[in-house]
Amino acid sequence: MNSRNDIQRELELQNSSLPFDVHMPVFDLPQGYFENFAAEVLARIKGTTAATAAEEMEGLSPLLAGLSKKTPYSLPADYFTQNLASGTLREEDSIPGWAAEGRQNPYSVPAGYFSQVSEQVWKAVKPQPAKVISMGSRRWMQYAAAAVLAGALVLGGILYQQKPSAVDPANDPDDWVAHTLDQVSNQELEAFIMSTEVSGNEMAQQKGNTKEVRTVLKDVSSSELDAFLNQLPAETELIN
Repeated sequence: MNSRNDIQRELELQNSSLPFDVHMPVFDLPQGYFENFAAEVLARIKGTTAATAAEEMEGLSPLLAGLSKKTPYSLPADYFTQNLASGTLREEDSIPGWAAEGRQNPYSVPAGYFSQVSEQVWKAVKPQPAKVISMGSRRWMQYAAAAVLAGALVLGGILYQQKPSAVDPANDPDDWVAHTLDQVSNQELEAFIMSTEVSGNEMAQQKGNTKEVRTVLKDVSSSELDAFLNQLPAETELIN
């Protein structure tokens, strides 16, 4: 009780909203309950060891022991025996005539069927020799294909040799001259140069041109002239 008073006093000091004047229920046990508990359990166990099932049921549940043991369902006397006889008669009446003659296999095989079946199966699955097709009749196709290929190569070579120049002399005279000179040998060019005569007027004109060139190149340094000459094509390139 002191602990309960202490708890109530603590709740009052803290101004708690919990109710502190509630009276808790008090539970108690009979005097000597725990001392006699083992003896009562043992007596109950020994009391259940009845000699018959009826006595055991009476000890466990008097209500169940008082119920009647008669089943709620019942059948007339000789019910199953009479139904078995009547059912057999009905089955015999419903059997068709062909079944009443006896059980006979409706399928049959010829005599010696199974002794000859292996030979028949072997004849059916025996591999047949493959049909040989002669390739001689198709050799002309190879010759025809080779002839077509050779004709295409010859025709392509002829068209390539007879292909006209794609350079127009009216539009690109320099390219046309270069393209034409590529087809002329060096010997032909040298023969043409040697056969061409230079007149006196042309020589005088060349000398006059030389003086004019010197006058123009008077203020040009030697390094600039060397750089310009290095950019010009070589003599062999001009001839070719």
